Amino acid sequence: MNFCTTRPPNSHNLRDDVIGNVNQRTIANHASNPHGDLVRPRSAEEKTLTKRKCESAIDISSFKSARREREAFSSQAEDLVMLILEDQAKQRKLRRDRQRGYRQRQNDLMVCLQKETLQLQNEIQDLEERRSAIIAATPTKENLWGVVVEYFRVFRFGVRGTISNSLETNAQLNFLERTMTLDVQSNTGYGPSELIATWRRFSTSLQGVEIELQNLKRDSINAVVATIATNFTITEHVVQKLFPRLSGKRSSLLTKKLLHQEIVMLGTVRFVWDRTCGRITSVLSRSDMVTPMLELVGNVEELARVFEYARVLA
Repeated sequence: MNFCTTRPPNSHNLRDDVIGNVNQRTIANHASNPHGDLVRPRSAEEKTLTKRKCESAIDISSFKSARREREAFSSQAEDLVMLILEDQAKQRKLRRDRQRGYRQRQNDLMVCLQKETLQLQNEIQDLEERRSAIIAATPTKENLWGVVVEYFRVFRFGVRGTISNSLETNAQLNFLERTMTLDVQSNTGYGPSELIATWRRFSTSLQGVEIELQNLKRDSINAVVATIATNFTITEHVVQKLFPRLSGKRSSLLTKKLLHQEIVMLGTVRFVWDRTCGRITSVLSRSDMVTPMLELVGNVEELARVFEYARVLA
């Protein structure tokens, strides 16, 4: 065995002919890439997949963000709706309170008006009684005039003998009994009851009648004469009551002339006074219906037809 300290054991492999036949290997330079084989170029599929993952992540993030925005908006909308509903409820309650207060004020006003009306009625009744007492205590010369004026005030609209006006009719009869003798004379008989019956027939025939006192003058020491105007409208009821002959066909044209015409009938009423008892003893009246009717029909012939078989009012 050949051994030498100055030559390595494999020196025979280091000969020039051996080294010359060895191909030199190219060693890659990894200095610029410290990771070496850990980094390698990505394929197109990997890039596409990565892009899709990024886009998906972005989409998910956008969806979550939009959902959070919608949830926040929905919460705000719910809060706004609740505020609107609460405000509407407050408004309704306020309106109910106002209506309740208004109705209460109306009820209080009605109660107050009823009390005041009752009080006024009592005061009127008290004044009427005091007035009657004053008239009764007035000297005879003034008492006659006062009673006559009161008579036409009480009977200004005649006697309205309906059930609702029964109190008024009783008051009229009480006035006659208080101011006239028991045998007071009228156009149709004697007594206050007969006089009120005459007024009732007169008012029934001439519905809506109104009597106005126009003048009052002394006729003698114990009598006065009142000039009056009686106003009424000729209706079918008036024609049937006073002029029954005009309801036929032959008189239809004449009836048309009269219907719905307003009549002012002048007249006088004479009152006689008893100074001893301080009451009226006679009430006699006269009225002129011919003159206004002649103005309506235009001639005497038709006027005669109107008053043919006419029912004369006392």
